[in-house]
Amino acid sequence: LPSAVQRAFIDIAGNKYLHAVCIITIALSVFIVSAFALFYINVTDFLDAWKKGIRIIVYLNDDVTQQARTELINAVGKFEGVAEIGFVSKETALKDLKEKIGQQSALLEGIDENPLPDSLEIILSGTSRKLEDLEKLANDIRALPHVQDVEYAQKWLNRFTGVYNLFQVTGLVLAAIFFIATLLIVANTIRIIMYTRRKEIEIMRIVGADEAF
Repeated sequence: LPSAVQRAFIDIAGNKYLHAVCIITIALSVFIVSAFALFYINVTDFLDAWKKGIRIIVYLNDDVTQQARTELINAVGKFEGVAEIGFVSKETALKDLKEKIGQQSALLEGIDENPLPDSLEIILSGTSRKLEDLEKLANDIRALPHVQDVEYAQKWLNRFTGVYNLFQVTGLVLAAIFFIATLLIVANTIRIIMYTRRKEIEIMRIVGADEAF
């Protein structure tokens, strides 16, 4: 083995251009595949993080009492997929709205009565973020008493699910193509080097070199 390694270094020194082309070709091939894989992983993590941030907002009727609200929270908490429930009063909602719109909050100064309803913000568990699960949960909550409306960005989720599935399929197909292309490039590069050395290899076989050498 030491003699083979020594022979390899001598050969590299004697054929610098050929081996430089080989190294650059293989390095670029691996770099392209690695860069795409990194991009795919990062985008997938970003989309998963966005999906985990989905909330279901339940708007309550104006005449709901504290006891009725507590009963409603307990009923919602029994549904599968509900991880956490937070109550947002109409006063808190109006305050948050003013903070979000910033300088435009002056437009709300002339309103005598708070137009926003009390609401419940539902955080979902990790196993219940599929679109069909969200639709079922929203319909179940909508059927409960004292519920005025349920919102969970259905249109955005429909678009997001389509884009997410398309990206996953396209990403896997492109990854497979890049991987196969890299294997072919590396194999052909090695084959070209072997071809340029075919006479030397044949002579080495004749004088007794084995296949491992």
